[in-house]
Amino acid sequence: MYSVLIVDDNPMIRDGIRQHVDWDGLAVSKISEAQDGIAALELIGEGFPDIIITDIKMPGMDGLALSGRVHEQFPHIKTVILTGYADFSFAQKAIQYGVFDFILKPTKPKEIFDCLQKAIKSFEGKTPAKKVDNRLIESAIAYINAHYSENIRLVQISEELHVNGSYLSRLFKKVTGETITEVITKVKLEKAQELLTTTDMRFYEVAHTVGIEDGAYFSLLFKKYTGLTPREYKQSKS
Repeated sequence: MYSVLIVDDNPMIRDGIRQHVDWDGLAVSKISEAQDGIAALELIGEGFPDIIITDIKMPGMDGLALSGRVHEQFPHIKTVILTGYADFSFAQKAIQYGVFDFILKPTKPKEIFDCLQKAIKSFEGKTPAKKVDNRLIESAIAYINAHYSENIRLVQISEELHVNGSYLSRLFKKVTGETITEVITKVKLEKAQELLTTTDMRFYEVAHTVGIEDGAYFSLLFKKYTGLTPREYKQSKS
């Protein structure tokens, strides 16, 4: 089953699309609405729709700007634009922003149905959202492993992966069962255990090497994670 987000500043148009498109024939089980691009982005972060139908002209954030943000932050989502513009420059921008298709106004329910049917067929057999999500998680974990010696924050990872931080945080917890902060801490402390076992580095040097500047805080985290202080752990391995 699929989900669709309708974005238009005119509630009558939103209601018309909701009421007159044959959603059952498209296997669409969830339909959400937003009055502009900004509200749409908030809903996308919470519900992750498969397809967005958006008007081109809206106050605040228009349909093209929304499409660009969606393409950058949620690349698995298909965007369909409703527009009165039929010029080449618009088509160029639509392609640049990753728009799946656009429908010229005035629109008919059958036209929207056919367009959405094409979008849904492009999903079949690919489970695109799941694949994209898994790649994001794998990339996030790879980044953490490569940068454990730094003071890593969610904002760094999300900027590196070009994805919304809130979306990544929720997705990470959903897929792994752990928060990004918990995984960052785990990677740092596992590396610290390795250093304590294989080197003669002092405890504060180990702490600095894994990106924890406060030695006391490092000891506190280490004991919480292993049940032993760094000294006790090193002695147990000698």
